[in-house]
Amino acid sequence: MLQIQRPEFTIRKWPLYFVVAVYILLLFILNNTGKLDEEKLLIISVALAFFLLIYFMALKNKLIIDNDEIAQQLFFGKQKVLKWKEVRSSHLNWHFDGHSADLSWSFIDSTGKAINIQTSSYSRKKK
Repeated sequence: MLQIQRPEFTIRKWPLYFVVAVYILLLFILNNTGKLDEEKLLIISVALAFFLLIYFMALKNKLIIDNDEIAQQLFFGKQKVLKWKEVRSSHLNWHFDGHSADLSWSFIDSTGKAINIQTSSYSRKKK
């Protein structure tokens, strides 16, 4: 059997970096206009805490593909694993909404257990 390397795909993080840039810009504008009172500072702090939670959740999500199995590791410790010899069907679902395409890939075993992958959400981890 041809051996493949064990690639790990992680969630793309550039949309989160864009949110941080907008957050910093908003904070800079509010601070320079003198409109940064305690109420707005509380709202901005809660938004920052929410962003950090989402960011750490994204760091834990990964997709691992090797010779024996496909595994999807999620933030809460849940891991979905399908052995390649147990996969009975695979479907590519393509949807175009007029602006961009959305591609998802589903792997299903004989018991109905499935792993659904949004291909545009993952990027290859650079080594």
